[in-house]
Amino acid sequence: PDEAVVGNAVSIQVSSRGSSLGAAKVTITKPDGTPREYLTPESGRITYDDVNIPGEYSIRVEKDRYNPGGKKFNANNKFNIEITPDRPTIEDITTLIVKNQKYDIVSDASVSVEGTNIAGLTDPSGKFTLKLTEPQAYNLQISKDGFWTFKKTITPLGILSMSISSNDI
Repeated sequence: PDEAVVGNAVSIQVSSRGSSLGAAKVTITKPDGTPREYLTPESGRITYDDVNIPGEYSIRVEKDRYNPGGKKFNANNKFNIEITPDRPTIEDITTLIVKNQKYDIVSDASVSVEGTNIAGLTDPSGKFTLKLTEPQAYNLQISKDGFWTFKKTITPLGILSMSISSNDI
C-alpha cells in the first residue's frame, strides 16, 4: 500500500521481468532492527503480517543468479476522525473525536485549520472543538508523530431564512 498502517499486513510481490520469482530469500527488517526471513512460493508473493511499530521497514531480496534487490516502506498509525455534526452550519460548534485505526482515543494530536488561527491539541478524551463562521471551504489537518497526516476539507453551510406572510399569498 502507499501508506502502510500499523497492524495491517503488507503484501510483497517478487518478480523478474514481469514473471513471478519463486524460491527467493526475502528479509524484512523492522524499524527496531529485528529481521524476519521468508522464502517466496512459486507465485512470488508473500504476506508480511508483523507491521507492529511505526517507522521504516527494509526489504532485501536475494536469489542465486540474480542481483540482490531492496526496497523500503514506511508504516504509521492511521487516524479515524469522528466529526459532529457531520454537516455543520456556521452556527454550530463542531466536535472532532480523534481515534486510531483500532478506534483507541488519541490525545495530544495537533489540529489546525488552514487560513485561520484555529490550532491546538486534542484533549485526553481525543476531542477538539471549533467553530467555523463563514460558509466556505476550510482545510483541516490533524497530525502526530507515528501517524499518517489526516487532511479533510470541511464546508459549513450558511443559514437560510425564509418567511411567508398570509397577506402575500
